[in-house]
Amino acid sequence: MGLIARASRIRRSSGVSCEYYRLELQFVQLVESLGIPRAGFLFLTEERMFDLRFPFGIDTTTFYRMRVPTSLLSPGLPAEQWTTLFRQELTELQGYFSSHLFSTLRALHLYPFSAGSVRVYLVLFDTRTDVEEGALAADLHGDASGEERVRSFILAVQARFSFIEASRPVYPRQPELAPSCSQLEFALNNQRMANLFTISINQSALPPAVLQEELSMVRRCCALSNQLLTLVGNDNLASCVASRELRVVVFSSFPVDPELYLNQLTRGVSAYFVNHAENSLLITSSGTTRAQTDVLRFLQYETGETCR
Repeated sequence: MGLIARASRIRRSSGVSCEYYRLELQFVQLVESLGIPRAGFLFLTEERMFDLRFPFGIDTTTFYRMRVPTSLLSPGLPAEQWTTLFRQELTELQGYFSSHLFSTLRALHLYPFSAGSVRVYLVLFDTRTDVEEGALAADLHGDASGEERVRSFILAVQARFSFIEASRPVYPRQPELAPSCSQLEFALNNQRMANLFTISINQSALPPAVLQEELSMVRRCCALSNQLLTLVGNDNLASCVASRELRVVVFSSFPVDPELYLNQLTRGVSAYFVNHAENSLLITSSGTTRAQTDVLRFLQYETGETCR
């Protein structure tokens, strides 16, 4: 069964209607029409790194490794046309792939475009296991209908770019999320308290994976986690302690009801869910505290890590 047929069958059986899932299906249709199931987006960050986002068909090791500095991959490739980098041009990038993927890699095909002010490359991973020698490159560089399909998909991406942005890897205890001592002091002043919540993503309640189940679920859980981190906001704190689990600290003058808070978060991420969105997130309360050390331990940061 082809990828498109499989995706259509899953969609009919699950009643999926969310925007995130529709974008996944469109991506599956594009990569199958181009003859290769390994693709994603290289997203130019403020740190001048190309991060891999929204990947399909590759292994999770490559997903987490691929943060390529612009010193190794130029951000100035010609816009809205394909550039092919063959294997002999990619030796400096070997460390950003899994050993298995790089051993089969023949070329990367890059299609630069802009989403607002962000530079993005649609990337196809051309491996020996996917296509006949030379067939893919010929289609990309000489097929007008293929070019039109790519342009049409880019328009869909630009309309839903927040999904691409959110689908970055989640690392436990990300340093940039660690609170400072002064931040904790400010948050806990005037008799305010810290409400300690653990939020888990219920993977079984999410839509079925379309392509390569493990990566599809990892990618979706990362996107959800990053969207939740955004919703928590700068006035509160959060830490990813696992790929499907967040620790959240909500500061308030009174105890916050965990179920009401979960309902607020669920409404904010409903585009990722189908039907019974309330089953997709689970919440556990660990009570309240006014102690900075309790907050840090709950977030799984060492107490000396931020308050020095």
